Amino acid sequence: MEAVIPTLRVAAEVKLCKARCLPVDGDVLVDPGERVAPGDLVARASVRGEAFRVNLVEALGLKDGESVAKYLLKSPGDAVSAGEEIARGKGGFVGGKRVCTSPIEGTIASGPTMSGDILIAPDPHDIEVQALLPGQVVGILPQRGVIVESVGAYVQCVTCVGGECQGTIKVVAGSPAQPLEPELVDDSCTGAFLVAGSVTLPALRAALFVGVGAVIVGSVTATTFQWLRDNSQPVTVIITEGFGAMPISRRTFDLFRANAGRRAYILGSGEKGANSAPAEIFIPAVESKPGLGGAEAALAVGSIVRIVRGDSFGALARVVALPDRARPLGSGVRSEIARLSLEDGQEIVVGRGNIEVVE
Repeated sequence: MEAVIPTLRVAAEVKLCKARCLPVDGDVLVDPGERVAPGDLVARASVRGEAFRVNLVEALGLKDGESVAKYLLKSPGDAVSAGEEIARGKGGFVGGKRVCTSPIEGTIASGPTMSGDILIAPDPHDIEVQALLPGQVVGILPQRGVIVESVGAYVQCVTCVGGECQGTIKVVAGSPAQPLEPELVDDSCTGAFLVAGSVTLPALRAALFVGVGAVIVGSVTATTFQWLRDNSQPVTVIITEGFGAMPISRRTFDLFRANAGRRAYILGSGEKGANSAPAEIFIPAVESKPGLGGAEAALAVGSIVRIVRGDSFGALARVVALPDRARPLGSGVRSEIARLSLEDGQEIVVGRGNIEVVE
């Protein structure tokens, strides 16, 4: 049985806003308008888990809780390590029920009670949220997180197995229908996002062996998908179309091919099984600030460029003008622009982040 479900959305350029939030209240670490990189921390919270109850009457083999206090080695407020003695009965028999140790690292929170219970609170640990995308902070969610805005290419997929990650796009298939085979996977694929029509279990095992960042395919068989769900794997698998033997869509394949070698980000994926929401792949536009690389680094009037986003993506053109003033693009984003002459003589205006110089 095959599910005929197309890629949900493919766009050469979108303005993407993503909320990056803590699961509990904490501290927001950045300000509105601030530029952030994918690894920048934007929010942090310190949380403490549930306290552990330890019954000393049972642990020390006592008749009741009235005499527990005299056997305690620790008092409320004292720090303890996992396995450290917190109470010792008469005789001190190690190996019997005369010694009680802490099951966790933490602090004695309270006790003992009349029934002989003490509570041990685990040490707090930090939860940190990264920006995950390069972009600008356009909103603050008080005590929870931020909204990051970025511009780039976007693919919304049917489902995935695995976690959020980043890597470099590497198209290993020669056509949308070509499957990922083991012989296409080598050491150059380490950390990359491999794009192909479909994938087999032997190819997945080869991808795991070399440390591939993610596998992006049109479809997988039901057997392969079930294997992915049943086995925790350190590689994310994105399915753009459905299940069975469906090739990746031509538009999606061409978008990845036009962006081969670029950094991409997988967003909103689940650690186990299929997502409740579609997975997303985002490829940020080329940075257009001087000195930061990309198309701007060698861009000049007369340069031959390739259009990598927008209605004419993939086309070659010659730069005829580089106006100084930024203008709003069709996406609503203000950007420095370039006036280009296409091979048929037509002139168009595009954002400089949407082109790359052809060496």
